[in-house]
Amino acid sequence: MKLQRATIYGFGRWVDETIDFSGHSYICIYGENESGKSTLQQFLLFMLFGLPPKQRTFYQPKSSGKLGGRLTVIDDNGKKFTIERLDQVRNGAAKCYTQAGEEHDETWLKEKLKGMTKTIYESIFSFSGADLSNITKMKEDDLGEVLLGIGLTGSNNIYSIEKRLDSKMGDLFKRYGKKPVINQQLKTLEELFSDLKKHEAREDTYKEKKTDIQVIKNEISSLQSSIHQAKEDRFTLEKQQQALPLIKKYHYYLSELSNYPSQIAFPEDGIERLNQLKEQLLPLKSELSVVEDNQRKYKERREELQQKLHEEAVYKQAQEIIEGEQSYLENRREIEKIRVTVKQLETQMKKELEELDLGLDPGDLSNITFPFQIEKTWNDIKNNRDQLNAEQDQIDQEAEYLKKQQNELESLREEEEACVLADQQRNECVHKLNRYNEQDYMRSFQAAKSNQQLKWEKAKKQKEKRISNLFLASVVAAVLIALLASITDDSLLFTGTVILLLLGGGQYFLGKRSLHVTDQFLDTNEEVISSSTITKEEKENIEHLLAEDKQRREKLEVTLQQLKALHVQLMKWEEKKFALQTKEKQLLVRMEEQYKHYPFLEKISVSYWPEFYHAMKNLLSQNRKKVEYEALYQKLNEYQIEFENKCRIFLQDISGESVNDAMEFQLKIIRKSLEDRENAKNVLRQYENWSIDNAEQQRVLKQKVETYEREIRNLYDTANVNSEDDFLKKAKQVEKKKEITEKINQFVSQLSIIFPDGDQNTFINGKGINEQTLQGKYEQNKEVIGELEKEIEAKRHQLASVHSDISNLEMSEAYSNIMHRFHRESEHLKKLANEWAVLQTAKGILTETKRSYRKKYLDKVINRTSTFFAVLTDHRYIKVYPPLENTFFQVEASDEIRYNVNELSKGTIDQLYISLRLAISEIMSNKHCLPFIIDDAFVHFDSIRTMRVMEILADQAKHQQIILFTCKSDILQAAQKAKIIRLGNPIRI
Repeated sequence: MKLQRATIYGFGRWVDETIDFSGHSYICIYGENESGKSTLQQFLLFMLFGLPPKQRTFYQPKSSGKLGGRLTVIDDNGKKFTIERLDQVRNGAAKCYTQAGEEHDETWLKEKLKGMTKTIYESIFSFSGADLSNITKMKEDDLGEVLLGIGLTGSNNIYSIEKRLDSKMGDLFKRYGKKPVINQQLKTLEELFSDLKKHEAREDTYKEKKTDIQVIKNEISSLQSSIHQAKEDRFTLEKQQQALPLIKKYHYYLSELSNYPSQIAFPEDGIERLNQLKEQLLPLKSELSVVEDNQRKYKERREELQQKLHEEAVYKQAQEIIEGEQSYLENRREIEKIRVTVKQLETQMKKELEELDLGLDPGDLSNITFPFQIEKTWNDIKNNRDQLNAEQDQIDQEAEYLKKQQNELESLREEEEACVLADQQRNECVHKLNRYNEQDYMRSFQAAKSNQQLKWEKAKKQKEKRISNLFLASVVAAVLIALLASITDDSLLFTGTVILLLLGGGQYFLGKRSLHVTDQFLDTNEEVISSSTITKEEKENIEHLLAEDKQRREKLEVTLQQLKALHVQLMKWEEKKFALQTKEKQLLVRMEEQYKHYPFLEKISVSYWPEFYHAMKNLLSQNRKKVEYEALYQKLNEYQIEFENKCRIFLQDISGESVNDAMEFQLKIIRKSLEDRENAKNVLRQYENWSIDNAEQQRVLKQKVETYEREIRNLYDTANVNSEDDFLKKAKQVEKKKEITEKINQFVSQLSIIFPDGDQNTFINGKGINEQTLQGKYEQNKEVIGELEKEIEAKRHQLASVHSDISNLEMSEAYSNIMHRFHRESEHLKKLANEWAVLQTAKGILTETKRSYRKKYLDKVINRTSTFFAVLTDHRYIKVYPPLENTFFQVEASDEIRYNVNELSKGTIDQLYISLRLAISEIMSNKHCLPFIIDDAFVHFDSIRTMRVMEILADQAKHQQIILFTCKSDILQAAQKAKIIRLGNPIRI
């Protein structure tokens, strides 16, 4: 789409103005500050996308009541239509008029714009100098949001959906929020949990109070024991006071007893004791007989139970089976989970394979393997194909250019050859010009010769005189030397004389000869000038004709040289074409090799191989997971079958019949067998314990029988008798003494009753008997009892208080109510959490969709960014790397060193941002060919960088309209290839 004409009824400072954008795709709008450049830019955006009422109010003209205008554009199909917007008409909605006279509404315009919005347009097709710093903070997600606008026409719907998802998720839960539902629910649960803990603490207090009751009871019991002991002590003191008269009588009868021998060989109460022993011995023997009979019965019962039990190995195997039951049940759940997962993977792989439309089934993925270098190989093939296509286009363009140039040069050569003089005609002209030159030369020569003849005559006389003088001088010198030689008779002097004569004669002869030759030359007769003379006018015409012919021949020579150079270029073109064909053959060989290994690649364009690789890599990864899950499923299933067989065989072994019941029933039978075995063991242990007790009882009875028999023998031994009769006779002898001692014994018995602890001997002997001492001890004991009774009363009050607290706790239902409410609110929280999880999953799917679209365009954008950046920086930087999650943009210099964007100069950062925006605009123009608007974005550029970016913009304008707003005169001078629109007051077009 290209802008043709903007008619402004009223918009800001612009009123009734028209701006023509036609005739050129590269437009530079120049104006000083406050000349209306930004307002004009907003007007264009208003015409394309509209403005809300509040924003339209901001641009209401001060000197006009109308706000709006018309914008004439040409769409991608070359059809012209006009957009009209008026503030007070249709609430600022667009009305579109086609050349065919049709009228359309805002919806039609949006369809023409292919869903483009103002926000997306400003992020892709428009930027200013204020935006240049964005690249230093741009991260992966920021770039992804821009790229999403490239990949999705309705990306604003995705933004709105994402916003609604975030809003709903925010209504449900925020990490540090208080109003969201889940946050409030969590707060409610925290409060309930706090109350629950308090009641649990009260429950713990209940246990403590129960413990306190027992402790208090124990203390009361201890105190009661103490007071009981004190009362017993008091009772003892009272008895001691009562026993004093008995002790005195005891001493009286003791003195009577001293009249009898001190020792009589007869056991005390021998007759009675003997009768008692005999009476006790008889039932013991009877009981012993019964116990021995019971021991025989216990033994028979144990043997009967042991016969019913299986071997220990059987129960050990049953125990192993029961121990493996939990693993069996967990494996069964895991198998079901794996089955569902494998089904989901198969469905996902089948869906993705159907989307790829390669004719592959999920089962074919197991036979596909990708070496580690295949991604690089496919990228190389794709890049080579793109490069070859580019080279082929370049070669085709070059061939067309060379052919056109050759035709032009051939035509020019033929024209120039037709214009040059023929060789014969040119030779005649040269001959005539030579004849004229000869004639002119002869005339000049004759005049010079006459003048020279006069000068020569004078010089000749002087030269003849000089030659003669030299000859005479040499003769005279020779004569003198000869005379001297004759006098001295020196042969060398004679030789010198000869040499002088020869030199003098030779010089004279040569001089004369030279003069003669000169005379002959000067005396030569004049050549006769040809009668056919050429006039000066004819000579000038001939020279003019030859000069024109020379120029034509020079032009012809230049043309011939150009044809030769063009021939060399054609030869080089042929070499390039041959090299390109060789590369294509090599590429085809590589492609055929890939087709051989991966036949499904034939259905895919080479340009999409890298994307296909990542898709297949994901599918292969899913297939590997499926295979791993299937292997785990098989392993677990084998374990389950082995466990079931083990159970079935075990039950068959112990029952002797085949078992086909369900595993739960089989395991129940096995557990029942273990329980029966344990019960039988308990019974056996009981019988064993009974047997042990019985044996012990027999031993005790036998020991008692033996004891009684030994006692009877002891009685006989004491009485020094061997039979019962002798024993009875001796009993009569001691009866009289016994009557005496009975009185003493009576007193002793009475004292024993009074003093059950055996302290009667002390009182009998008269030691420690003191009425005052006993009275003092009695008073002291009375005080102790009083203190203990008070303490017991206090403990009883404490016990009653604890009983009251426990009663209150047992009657309270608050704990159960809070517990019930806590579980109910927990279930509500789970529902809210599930709802939030669904929204989170939806957002994750939406994010993944955005990421896939971002990946689709990221490589293209970054490659074009690298190309533009390399040109702008004169190839000092050759590659651009996109930002990642935790990094910013990086660039690679020609020495292969990488730099972070923050490490670059301001001008270089601006170059990088402009390269990125140009790349995004170019990629986007494939789908939305909209004008690219730039507002003073080259403020930090020097003259060289400005010229480079102007060249790039001029080149981009070949396929996309470029509108450059600037207030810089140096940028205006650099934009020589652009159509210049100067803004002033008023505006001049």
